Amino acid sequence: MTDVIDTINRLREKGAERDYLLDVLELWEVARVAGYEPEDVKAFSFRPEFMMHDEKRKNNQLSRFRQPMMDQSKFHNCVRLVSGELKPIPLTKRPSNE
Repeated sequence: MTDVIDTINRLREKGAERDYLLDVLELWEVARVAGYEPEDVKAFSFRPEFMMHDEKRKNNQLSRFRQPMMDQSKFHNCVRLVSGELKPIPLTKRPSNE
């Protein structure tokens, strides 16, 4: 029985790792579609100044109703280029391996 449980646990771990890696690939695809090549991107980040108008409006509405605002630690909306410039990308969920 423990062999089956061990196998199931390994499959769950591998599935979680696969999901994380797919999220990372999706983030890179968002950057590519936005016009940035991997060799130009140093890091992904979130900056309030790159929030779209509708995202800012939704955040303001949430704060008025005392609901938690968008958790910026869970999203990217810009890339830092190797040159140091920050450039916008569409709001994208930050990959998490939890």
